Amino acid sequence: MPKTFPEEQKMRVRKLSAEGMTNTDIAAKMKEEYPDDWGSEYAHRTVARILKEEVPEYIEQSDKTLDEMTRDERFKLIESKLRSTPRYRMVFKNFSDDDKEVFTDEYLSLVKSTDTLTEAEEQALFACALEYVLAFQALGRKEREEKLRDETLDGMHDEESPKYRRHVDDKYQREYDQHMKLYQKGMDGLKMSRSQRLKEVRSQKQTLVDLAEELSNKSSQSEAAIEIERLSRLKDEELKRLVESGYLYGVFE
Repeated sequence: MPKTFPEEQKMRVRKLSAEGMTNTDIAAKMKEEYPDDWGSEYAHRTVARILKEEVPEYIEQSDKTLDEMTRDERFKLIESKLRSTPRYRMVFKNFSDDDKEVFTDEYLSLVKSTDTLTEAEEQALFACALEYVLAFQALGRKEREEKLRDETLDGMHDEESPKYRRHVDDKYQREYDQHMKLYQKGMDGLKMSRSQRLKEVRSQKQTLVDLAEELSNKSSQSEAAIEIERLSRLKDEELKRLVESGYLYGVFE
């Protein structure tokens, strides 16, 4: 069965081909850029196979910016190129497979649940998901130290053992707290669109002036004032209900 390559690498092959490079030259270039994936002596045949493949529709549209894409287009593109990007390879070079899986699950879940996303926001989202992983790494170190301390207190390790622990340094808890704080800060930043939505709902109270004009044909100004007050109260009640139900995020005033 032919080896499967990330879409990011396939896009790179197509780009090099469009620039006029031969299959052999492309194979050499890909080996230079992706040595772990392109070490085969038959890599030029792989290039030929990739160039014959049908290009997915969402890849054909990849000249769009992220905020110009639909949610589905954006998710498919990011998912396809994530693991082959230099950023991902650099950050996760020394991470365990479990760490990578936790990050990927959290990151892609955030991407999928985000209504709109610019390139700058995507970078912030990547950093936010990374803080999530780092937090649990710190928690894991804390738990291992606590286990060694408990074993020491039970007499399992003497003072000459590298596993000997009389106390657990609180730096692990501080690391966990700091990473979770940065993660939550990032999450709050991603909710800005929802906070903005709340702000816009509040600003709609200004449209009650228009309602006053529409009601000006009533028999008296007092009737108009009562109607405006009633609508304003209903709007406030509905806004509060949305906040308490979790449909909107923010502080109700």
